[in-house]
Parts: sequence; structure tokens; C-alpha cells
Amino acid sequence: MPYWNPSRAHTRSFAGMVCRFGSIDGPQELYSFSDNADRPRKLSSSRRGKRDPMFFMSKSNILQAIRSSSQPKDVFEIARQGVALCEDWNSMRYLFMLDVPSNSHVDAWFGIAKSQPRLSLNHPQGSGSGARGYLVGGWLQYIIELDDRLIGQVTGPILTGR
Repeated sequence: MPYWNPSRAHTRSFAGMVCRFGSIDGPQELYSFSDNADRPRKLSSSRRGKRDPMFFMSKSNILQAIRSSSQPKDVFEIARQGVALCEDWNSMRYLFMLDVPSNSHVDAWFGIAKSQPRLSLNHPQGSGSGARGYLVGGWLQYIIELDDRLIGQVTGPILTGR
């Protein structure tokens, strides 16, 4: 997939708004959580015939969350903290896996997830001081624009039970 520009909203999710464009070489498994079962296939309302890029995290991040958790529900909280995924943006109801096979690659924007409020400022419970705290961030995250070829490499939705 050729070079593309991320939106300002996408770059704001990176620490210091710093991200780089590069390739992720296979074999690799990447993971993404969503509220929407049709998220990878759904066309954007603002990008004429294109899908919105999706945020992914690496398999090593998911394994870290599993190893660090004392009970299954902790895996979601550890992942939410790592990529600073606001609760009102994403309930983590569905999991998607992107398989990048050997001798293949995926182009992506990548960088470190910045700290964010647990609830966004436009959420009724997120405005004001001390509104349920902050999410730490600090994990490497990827933004990938899914084309028809990559859609075929996505497994999911897998219902997470959230």
C-alpha cells in the first residue's frame, strides 16, 4: 500500500504527536479492539469510498497483558492502559487480528501511545477535574489503512465478552 497521510485526530493519539511511516514485515500478528463488528469493512463517511484507518497493537503487547494479569478482565484494562484507549471511544467488545504472513509486509504509521483521560473531554462524565483519571499509554501502536488485500488477512470479529 502506498504512503498516505494520517488525519490530525490520528496523530494526536501519539506522544508528542510524533509518528513515523514504515513497514511491518511478516510473520506478524497485530490486534485491534472495536465497538463495531463491521469495523474493518465499514467505509468512512468522510473519506469517499475508503475505510478509516485502524489502530493495532502487536502480539507481544497482548502477551504482556496476559502475563501481567491475575484474572481475565485485567487483560483488557492492561491493554486499555497501554494504548490509552478511552472508554467512551471503544468498549473493546470485538477483537480483530491482522495476520501479516512471511515474505509480506504492511505499511503503517507507528509511534508511542500518549497518556489520555479515561473518558474523553466531550463525554458528559469526562468534563471537569478528576473525571475518573487518566490512561497511561506508552505502548507502540500502529495505524493501518486496510485495503481489499488486507481485509482478507483480518480475522474477526471475535466477541470478547465485554
